[in-house]
Amino acid sequence: MSTAVLSKCPGCKKVLRMPDEWSDKTVKCKHCGMICQAKPSAALKARLDALKAPPPMPIPQHSAAPKPLAVPAPQPAPTAIVPTAPVFTMPANAPPASMRAMPANAWEAITDPVAPAAGKGRYRRRRNWAPTAVAFGFLLLCFGGLFAGWKYRDKIQEFFAKNDPKNRNATNQVLPSGDGSGKPSDIPTGKGKFPRRILGISANSYLYCNPTSYGSDAKSKAPMNHDFGSVLERLANKLHIDSTQVYEVSDSSSRRKPIPPLKPIIEQTIARFVDTCRPQDNVLVLLSGHLAEVNDKVYFVPLEGDLEDEKSLLPLQWVMEQMARCQAQQKVLIVDACRYDPARGFERQSGGKMSAKVEKVLKEPPAGVQVWSACSNDEYSYEFDDFAQFDTFSIKGSLFLNMFFYTLGQGIAIQKESDPIPVESMAAKVNADTTRVVKGLVNDKQTPFLAGTMRQERVPYDPEQAVAAKIDIPTPAEVFGGNLAPAADVQKLLAEIDVPPIKQARNSDAVVKFDAVVPFSADAMKAYADDGVSIEEIKKNPEKYPLRFATVKAIEELRMLKEKEAAEADLPETISPEQITDANKQALLRIQRSPARVQLVLRNLNELLEKAAEDRKEEKSKRWQANFDFVVAMVKARLAYIHEYNLMVGRIRKEDLPELDKKLGQNGWRLSSQKGLQSAQEIKDQARDAQKLFGKFATDHKGTPWEVLGKRMKQTTLGLKWVPTNLGEDVNVK
Repeated sequence: MSTAVLSKCPGCKKVLRMPDEWSDKTVKCKHCGMICQAKPSAALKARLDALKAPPPMPIPQHSAAPKPLAVPAPQPAPTAIVPTAPVFTMPANAPPASMRAMPANAWEAITDPVAPAAGKGRYRRRRNWAPTAVAFGFLLLCFGGLFAGWKYRDKIQEFFAKNDPKNRNATNQVLPSGDGSGKPSDIPTGKGKFPRRILGISANSYLYCNPTSYGSDAKSKAPMNHDFGSVLERLANKLHIDSTQVYEVSDSSSRRKPIPPLKPIIEQTIARFVDTCRPQDNVLVLLSGHLAEVNDKVYFVPLEGDLEDEKSLLPLQWVMEQMARCQAQQKVLIVDACRYDPARGFERQSGGKMSAKVEKVLKEPPAGVQVWSACSNDEYSYEFDDFAQFDTFSIKGSLFLNMFFYTLGQGIAIQKESDPIPVESMAAKVNADTTRVVKGLVNDKQTPFLAGTMRQERVPYDPEQAVAAKIDIPTPAEVFGGNLAPAADVQKLLAEIDVPPIKQARNSDAVVKFDAVVPFSADAMKAYADDGVSIEEIKKNPEKYPLRFATVKAIEELRMLKEKEAAEADLPETISPEQITDANKQALLRIQRSPARVQLVLRNLNELLEKAAEDRKEEKSKRWQANFDFVVAMVKARLAYIHEYNLMVGRIRKEDLPELDKKLGQNGWRLSSQKGLQSAQEIKDQARDAQKLFGKFATDHKGTPWEVLGKRMKQTTLGLKWVPTNLGEDVNVK
């Protein structure tokens, strides 16, 4: 059996145990990772040599058993004990061998295997941990019970209140008044469902604008989802809103069927919701996305909204008018707009910070309508697609909406069916927490506010009245009407020019197939009909179809690049200080070789397409002319982006990165999008040429998929910069 020996690492100076057979081998410290050659002390080496080759021991002679002169005949087994040679053993109380100095680049002298460790005896009496485990388990149960009692104190109070004989008949109870002040009221109530409703609309994976975070993804560190759909469910649970009265319109919905919040869908859904509200209802309408001021008017930006096309936007004034005409006695519009993730930057166009005009509209709602805004003038509504934490509470997505979880998790006073939604008390806590957390996480301002007043006259609760009628949320097919191009034709066209995206998608991004959410008329698509020439035929006849052949070759090369570089690929967009070591700098150098190879391929493709452009006039198919122009623009844009990325990796190797602020929880850097490029002028020219080509699709191919692709890519920023962020470590802001 091997014996354990003690050694000390020259790096971290920690004492380690190792088998004695390792005493002359190359070993690695399990604490600091240093790799050195171990050397035993002289005393230990002598002992080990003795163990490996013990000297022969003579067999003692005994007078009681004289040595026979000849081999005796077999005899029965003796009854006496037969003497044997003593076994060589180390004394149990041998003193430790002395230590001697060793070179700094080797393990310090390995001690005798029987030496005591750190001044304590090697052999210890086995402890009985059973009593300790029982005591610990009992304490854990006690603390668990106390925590559960505190966490669910409101439900416990509500349970006892409902089962108190004094409260069995609530018809004569003195209840809070309808103004939210908490003063008594004599409005009678009864048993039944609370007359409350909620409609949530969230635009996330915008076609032309900066995406916003829905608030959940598979890699989320949050112990539970804090996404938009979960906010609606939490509000419904805490405010006693029946599940049949909860509606969601979102392209990223994780709990319900995703429904793209297109302008006509939003309009019809809000109108249907308002039309079915009863006078005794208390309703919430939650808008999440972008607001924009265009030509002195304020708009909510739907999923397909383009800030350069005012007709594609939804006037906020129209939303206010719908809320005003609603018959419900309490009407609250919650607006979480002007969203911004500081670690992601602006990947496409955005309405930016809230303007004074937008704030003015929100602070002056119609009579009887309350508006709760996530931020104020010259502020963003911050979101975090990476990670953040507040008072041990994980934040994912909109910080303002996450605070609903935090506040509602602390409980709400017991409510009755006749009560209004306690929006004033909720806003006071959510607003204060939002302001405090933003200051702690990004050192900036975000000041939510509540404006307007609810109707003063309360409508008595009527449990006998039928619940509000259920509404059907329209689908894209229902709102677009007829005379549309067949979906199969559009999908086939998009498959022809399907190339990998230039940038990685966010973890929380939903995959929106715009062919299913944007209508393409049959008349507009007629000129781009497929002429029946297959891809295989084009590849077999490059001389007959030079423009098509160059287009197909470029598309296949772009797809192959993604596959070849899959290991590095999705090229890293985050870095931590621990990764910036000499060894990792060599790894970064290897990573830089990948974009260098990609640059070479893209330059060759660019030359191929420029030469093929000479045959563009000979190509009669508008479909393939558009395909060619799109691929040319994509190659130029991708070349600019990969060059910018390579430049940013070089900044890591030079340690040319912004300083981290530990007080803000910053523990690393992320590549953030910005409009301007930091590359050389040649690369900036490539990016400018690509933007011009993308811009032409809106006029040359209006009403087609190329128009959507061109407008989307035109708004995509190609510049990059490193920004400090939190990469996932718990950071408590209190």
